[in-house]
Amino acid sequence: MESSEREDYLESVLVRYLAAEIPPSAKDVSVDLSRVEDTVLVNLKILEQQGDLVFDENGRICLTARGHSVAERVLKKHRVLQCFLGEILGMDDNAASEEACILEHSISDSAIYRIRDYVKTTGSRKKWDGEICADDSQVKNNTPKALESGLIPGFPNTPHALSSSGPAGCPLTMAMESIPLTVIGITPGEYLHRLIDLGIIPGEIVILKRRLHNNAVVLQVKECDIALSPEIAGTILVEKI
Repeated sequence: MESSEREDYLESVLVRYLAAEIPPSAKDVSVDLSRVEDTVLVNLKILEQQGDLVFDENGRICLTARGHSVAERVLKKHRVLQCFLGEILGMDDNAASEEACILEHSISDSAIYRIRDYVKTTGSRKKWDGEICADDSQVKNNTPKALESGLIPGFPNTPHALSSSGPAGCPLTMAMESIPLTVIGITPGEYLHRLIDLGIIPGEIVILKRRLHNNAVVLQVKECDIALSPEIAGTILVEKI
């Protein structure tokens, strides 16, 4: 299987997982990729053998940490490219998305970072939310049900949301500075979607770099510094490694 085809499959699973309350089926992926279901199932089994995904007892698909990492990277590339093509170059949304599907497999991470920074500094008619270019109504009203419920794709059978019976830890706002921390949960709510797009998911290693005068924090995630308001930081549960 070519790397671009593998990425298409994993991205489809991630997108479906983000948009629904249950993991997708082989039929769902076949619809997204416009391919015969039997062929899709064979390829999904290959990806399972490679360690990119697993099938649950109902035959639905859950990404492993390895598969999630690939899918997340490709999806972020797609969103940055779609935003650039639509907002900066003026392409309509459908055309921008189709073009992004082609470019996302070959463009380098370095180029994506430069395009992302260019869009952020140049400005946009729409709200720049992490790696997503979406207008305010989309961000506010169309939060996927899976995100509202606190599900995080790629980590099957792992508790992701905070609750009275959830994992022990402390909110990021109360954590110590300058030491590695593990994200162990995120409170379901309006900020969950944004945090996922920033790569802040259960299992991720982060460092609280410093606190700002307004109680906001600067968090290091994947070698990038991200400023978070106290309201958003308070939804992240962490523990010392």
